[in-house]
Amino acid sequence: MGLVVACGVLVGLEGLLRVVARKVGYATIPDEQVRQHVAQGSMKYDAELGWTWAQVPQTGLGINSHAFRYAEISPEKEPGMWRAFTFGDSQTYGAGVAADQSYTAFAERSLVQKGSNKKIQMINAGISGYGSLQVLRLIRSKVLAWKPDLLIVDCRTYDSPHDSLVPAASGWLKGVDGLLFQSRTWYLMRFGIEKIRSQARPMRAAGMQMSKEELAAGFGNHEAIADLARREKIDLIFLDYPFSDAKGITCLAPAAELPEGVVVAPVCEVLQKSGLGTAELFLDNNHLTVEGNRRVGERLAATILEAGLVR
Repeated sequence: MGLVVACGVLVGLEGLLRVVARKVGYATIPDEQVRQHVAQGSMKYDAELGWTWAQVPQTGLGINSHAFRYAEISPEKEPGMWRAFTFGDSQTYGAGVAADQSYTAFAERSLVQKGSNKKIQMINAGISGYGSLQVLRLIRSKVLAWKPDLLIVDCRTYDSPHDSLVPAASGWLKGVDGLLFQSRTWYLMRFGIEKIRSQARPMRAAGMQMSKEELAAGFGNHEAIADLARREKIDLIFLDYPFSDAKGITCLAPAAELPEGVVVAPVCEVLQKSGLGTAELFLDNNHLTVEGNRRVGERLAATILEAGLVR
């Protein structure tokens, strides 16, 4: 009898939340800021990545049929084509600005304007809420087939569990995870736990039970991304992830915390030395204005050229 009552309460709570707290549905993606930028129902559960676009293409958002925020293109590379991908969360996606105003788009235009004799493609693969775990898996499962010449990663360090700690769901767990992804009740429970804990939010509940020592040792996949790039003989650049708070502009992926031997585009420094106020560069804490995107994109393009990566 108690179990029946408990189930009834949970079902009732879920129904109530779907009526009076519709916006909670956005936040089944584990990043509360995503709610401001992702329309309800636009994401769906993915067993390996956690979530992805529910429908493609979405021309209004600039999302093509391959789930990239870029013009419609073919995976096949034309002769003489140089192809790069940018990866990250809504900062990379360009939440709050048009597709052609993301830092990826500005970087592509800057490289084209520099007069390279290459055909340039810089493809925006950013998705709101993605961390280094999703980036690693997206590269491995999908992007390698596109034969990229350069991978560009803009993720906070220690942002998500190590790949080995979060196996992709399969069997009955896949079904359970899919249901939980849509559950407002599950989100509120998880949100409460995550508010108590100070660590970066994990994708799966198992991560919430890790000790501080385990979290410190297990979070972040930047080294794994660097290892993958080395194995595949693909160039790699990290961005140092600019962030705005009461203290000013800081870097959430400082070069000292990133793998050695990988080029780092110092975009934080460019924003810090711009002479502009944070309100002119940021829409909020981590989403860039058009001007902020322009400065980051142009600094990224300059880093690519300085490192001699367009070849």
